[in-house]
Amino acid sequence: MKGWRNLLFVAVAMTCIAAQAAWPTWSRGRRVETLLVTGNFAKSRLLAELYQRQTRQPLLLISPEDGGKDQLFCLFTTPAEATAMEPAKYAEWIDYLHPTRIIFLGDTTVVPQSYIDQVRGRFPTVVLNSRDWLDNAKALGSLIKDKSLAGLYGSYFEKLDAAAGGLIGDSERRAGSATAEPVALPQLLPPVQP
Repeated sequence: MKGWRNLLFVAVAMTCIAAQAAWPTWSRGRRVETLLVTGNFAKSRLLAELYQRQTRQPLLLISPEDGGKDQLFCLFTTPAEATAMEPAKYAEWIDYLHPTRIIFLGDTTVVPQSYIDQVRGRFPTVVLNSRDWLDNAKALGSLIKDKSLAGLYGSYFEKLDAAAGGLIGDSERRAGSATAEPVALPQLLPPVQP
């Protein structure tokens, strides 16, 4: 009977170790090293997700809604793990994560000033607010010591712009929508009968 008990103990211990190893790397020890906050628009989200792929750090996306309200989404390690959050809980949530620093990506048309003001002074903050997104990519790359980030961003942005038919080009002041909204549903035609 003692052999079964020891075997059960070893199995439970191995399961606990495996479960702990499955947690995202940003949750071990200090919860978040760097939190990146940006708007949920094409240019800013592309750069934020490239940053997240390189650093495995969480993102906070601010998505403006009709009526002047914002909706907040936290993307922990992949976009599939998005968590919605009330804007009223923003400061409380930042306190809970307790990041070493916060990077705000975009000017006030992308990240409203009120979000920066709520945490400035309580956490080290970096604001990358150039209207030229390639400059923001270069600055973000230098912060995370990744010289290839700006080139990668430029390459993906060209593909994104081409796919959107030039709708989100450099002449646009504000970043385009992160997901294209269909204007109308396509008409479905019945299959041709021989």
